[in-house]
Amino acid sequence: SLTGEWKENWVLTGYEWLGAKNFRDEGFDPSLTSRNGFYHWTGFIQSYFFDHRRREIYAGYEFAFDATKGQNFDQIENGFRVGLKTPLIEKFEFETDFYFQDGFYEHFNPHPKRHDLRSIYDVKLSRPVGRHWRITGFYQFTKNNTQNDGTRGLFDYHRNIYGVEMSFNY
Repeated sequence: SLTGEWKENWVLTGYEWLGAKNFRDEGFDPSLTSRNGFYHWTGFIQSYFFDHRRREIYAGYEFAFDATKGQNFDQIENGFRVGLKTPLIEKFEFETDFYFQDGFYEHFNPHPKRHDLRSIYDVKLSRPVGRHWRITGFYQFTKNNTQNDGTRGLFDYHRNIYGVEMSFNY
């Protein structure tokens, strides 16, 4: 990623994420059902800092493509993100983020092609622990709606992810 402040309190971040994923289970026909492959995201986030740089609001755009071994999971995605970071009481910091993603599976078989609308809501509460450590509790809710799945509903889902993480900064 590359971050720069182009005007006072206006910070722009550009990022590139490349990765290979191996899900191990390739399904009944790997040429159709394997999700193993190359995953790529490119995005920009524009942040605005206010209240003496204690608070931040941001918005961003992301383009992604997934090149998988199984043609059913090749995907092109466009995503839009908005969020807020703010201190709460004492040393606690709160962050919330909403991400909307439009994913099109151009090689999906059978027809019609799969088209997903995905909404992701994130909430984080964090606090420093000592000089270099931070503890964070988080919750993420994902809702995926496939536009042309009909009565099958195979790719319509809700997902809840939550946990605690400890990070070290030096």
